[in-house]
Amino acid sequence: MFPLTIIKEEFVELDDAHADVKIENNPLELKQNKETGNALYRAIKQDGYVKDTKYRCCDCDKEYSSKRKLVKHQLIHRVEKPYQCSHCERRFTVKHQLVNHERMHTGEKPYQCNDCGKCFRVCSGLIAHRRYHTGEKPYQCNLCEMRFTQKSLQVYHQRKHTGEKPYKCSHCTKCYNDKNDLETHQRTHTGEKPYQCNYCKKYFNDKRNLAKHQRIHTGNKVENSYQCNQCEKCFSQKSNLVRHQRTHSGEKPFQCSQCHKQFSLKRNLKRHEVIHTGEKPFHCSYCDSHFALKVYLVSHQKTHTGDKPHHCIHCDRKFTQRSALVLHQRIHNGEKPYQCSQCEMHFALKDHLTKHHRTHTGEKPYQCSHCGKCFSQSSALVVHEKMHTVPNQM
Repeated sequence: MFPLTIIKEEFVELDDAHADVKIENNPLELKQNKETGNALYRAIKQDGYVKDTKYRCCDCDKEYSSKRKLVKHQLIHRVEKPYQCSHCERRFTVKHQLVNHERMHTGEKPYQCNDCGKCFRVCSGLIAHRRYHTGEKPYQCNLCEMRFTQKSLQVYHQRKHTGEKPYKCSHCTKCYNDKNDLETHQRTHTGEKPYQCNYCKKYFNDKRNLAKHQRIHTGNKVENSYQCNQCEKCFSQKSNLVRHQRTHSGEKPFQCSQCHKQFSLKRNLKRHEVIHTGEKPFHCSYCDSHFALKVYLVSHQKTHTGDKPHHCIHCDRKFTQRSALVLHQRIHNGEKPYQCSQCEMHFALKDHLTKHHRTHTGEKPYQCSHCGKCFSQSSALVVHEKMHTVPNQM
């Protein structure tokens, strides 16, 4: 059995109702008479006379409210891992972790939601999923008003406030605030690829990369998919469908608190907000360029490396950004997801829809700084301004 330390508790003076109760050192001594002791301890604790007992790990000084949680935690300090996966090299300290892990290889999902039929690999996944149907969010952030369906999401969110990154890679100096992110990163060192494609047997180190790859075989349609009722496009998650439908409805639920500009996606709002702060903390290691967002830095650095990881499945073209690939593929599939709300015309690009929409509204947002004349397109303004700057060319 692991060594454990029980931190001595503090008590306040009992009132007359508990005057005949004698407590010395720690209430756990009451468990010598198990039935009477447990009942008495619960009664005293309920009245607020005793604080929770704390159990401390002798290896790392972490504290837990119950002995069971401490024992579960101390398994991470054990060197012995007797349970090995029959599909890969991973080993586990307890058998149920092995069972849950092997379902990643077999694809078994024995836990099914009674409301929507979605299946899950572990029971905790089903419990968390059911809260999306009931709307229950029992876990609230201690630092703001946000609530969450899972305890792990609350902990992950609070680390954004504190900046804590407790998960450190054993191969390099990188740290992460989420254990899953650390495990995914460490596979870049170990070369482990536990996720296998059901169609071509190709292996991947990340579940998200597997999901993207499998869409090559399924044509972006997967089981239990969510289909748009306006253009019949399918999505693997309901949240992705909701975001897509905003391209049809024009809904923009995210508003900037500084200038009140509205956006259809939360990430677009965050990208916009850096305009007001002017902060550019991400520095290119190849040149002196600075960027407000990491995604801009990553995109920029590909101009130095020449990396084009996104391949078109219809032709040989490659792209540095996935968004550029998506736009290109519309040439092949003829997709035009942006529909004008005034007429029946559809467009492949949102910019084209915006320009077309001005033919209905008469909007001319581009104004000449020399004479005040307005134009519906920026290209027309550029041509016009040459009359003022280089008149001999007109």
